[in-house]
Amino acid sequence: MVSVEIAATASDELDMMLRPVNVKGGAGYEKEKLLLYSLISGSRSLFDSLLEDQPTLFDTEEDFYWFRLSSIREPVGAASTVMNAGLEPYTLKDLQVYVNNSAPGTYTTNGADPLMYPYVLLLSIQLITAIVYMSNEIGGEGYNIDAAHISIALADHGVLSEVAGAGQGIGVMDAYEKASRITKQYGSVNFLPDNLSMALEYYAQAAAVLGGGRLSWPIRGNVDQQRQRNLMLKHVLTELLMREGGICLLLGSRGKEGELSRFFTDVEGRIQFLHEAAQQCQEVGLSDKSLEITNRIGDG
Repeated sequence: MVSVEIAATASDELDMMLRPVNVKGGAGYEKEKLLLYSLISGSRSLFDSLLEDQPTLFDTEEDFYWFRLSSIREPVGAASTVMNAGLEPYTLKDLQVYVNNSAPGTYTTNGADPLMYPYVLLLSIQLITAIVYMSNEIGGEGYNIDAAHISIALADHGVLSEVAGAGQGIGVMDAYEKASRITKQYGSVNFLPDNLSMALEYYAQAAAVLGGGRLSWPIRGNVDQQRQRNLMLKHVLTELLMREGGICLLLGSRGKEGELSRFFTDVEGRIQFLHEAAQQCQEVGLSDKSLEITNRIGDG
């Protein structure tokens, strides 16, 4: 923690160094001093002045970005030191505004540069924006697999509910819905129709994400999210039942127990779900599927 006195002293030193007589023709060590005093002071105005007066201060965009990241004065305790010294701090919100005003190509040239745009978004705590961007990158580096797994991890650790309200213009449920959709999309695009078993795992994870992550599997937590999770779980399981091989996977065959019992542990719940699934199959014209499910209800 930098004291108020040290922050004020660093600000005064930086202010003097930024005066025209000192800026021109500075030696290498002066460049280091400029950066050091800026980081210690935590002043947004001096930070902006430094970048404006010294546009060639950084050799790469990556160095430039890491300097911005290091200049952030969060959480409140660190920011208070700067404000107590009569200075306005450079905040995470300032960094996010800067990142959003820059095109993705600023950070990478055809994927060749080390600081990729998704990493920039993640480092600036724009997590939903990052996973949405990665999910759209289907070719090349294959970020879409990272998007799915990061979505699951964020939900499991309760991060989505925190970042959603952090001034990013997205509601908590919207955040969970986006993460859930990305997870399900990955399972659908990459494993259907050939690998229903793997698709099931991502579908189940998508339902869990919508329900609040890992904590949604036990019967606890947010009631509304539990309801959302259960509705989506029924939807994705019904979708798989309608596919070729879905009944065998979920209801089992030749004495082998199906996967459905993992998600509906009580017999009554399984029977009710199967009746609903059979009815939906009938409604969409899959009469044979509906009949087969109905005949299997006694085995469910």
